[in-house]
Amino acid sequence: MTGSLARTRFAICVAAVVLGASACRSRAPDCEGAYCAEVARVAPLIEKSTGLEFKQPPKVEERSRSQVRDFILAELRDPRVVRELAGMETAYKRLGLLPDTLQLREFLVTLLEEQIVGYYDPATKVLYVVEGAQREIANITLTHELVHAL
Repeated sequence: MTGSLARTRFAICVAAVVLGASACRSRAPDCEGAYCAEVARVAPLIEKSTGLEFKQPPKVEERSRSQVRDFILAELRDPRVVRELAGMETAYKRLGLLPDTLQLREFLVTLLEEQIVGYYDPATKVLYVVEGAQREIANITLTHELVHAL
């Protein structure tokens, strides 16, 4: 009886491990490239800490600085954003927070183009990381941006 009970327990443990592994495998990110290992490492931690699950495995792609600039310019052409920036620029200049000669839109394009390491685009449901970004900073950015993908 003891040997049979031990074999049964062993079989149950093996089944649990196999089922657990297959469940983990199905949740693994479906991606290629330099950041897949980092996504696989942090995605379960993000899910655990937020209590939310990714609806689909996070997708990560790299973008050139030129592609990032194009994205920024497209976002800043949105009529709602144009109105908001115009209002902010007027208010900041009247309050003396910006010099009269500064063009806020152009300033933001330059600043964002220089500072963005990665971003999540809800329209494409892809997290983009800038090509050639410093690995440690890119990993921090990736972790932050994955929260937006939940």
